[in-house]
Amino acid sequence: MGPQGVLLVQTPDTQNPLALEKKGTWGALKPKEHLHLFSRHNLERFSKELGFKEMKVIEAFDTEDGNFAAILKK
Repeated sequence: MGPQGVLLVQTPDTQNPLALEKKGTWGALKPKEHLHLFSRHNLERFSKELGFKEMKVIEAFDTEDGNFAAILKK
């Protein structure tokens, strides 16, 4: 990704009410598929450490497991 890169991410939200309610039985817990789990807060912190200057959160089209999407801009 170049210095003006943009990244679109869709990820389960660990702070979603469904995740907090279901805990270990939360449907998004798929160890072979999701190597890291994010909340909106820790994804923003992580993206800043990687040099992204802006993060815009949008609701994902697949919200059954509490997903969100983010557009990260350098």
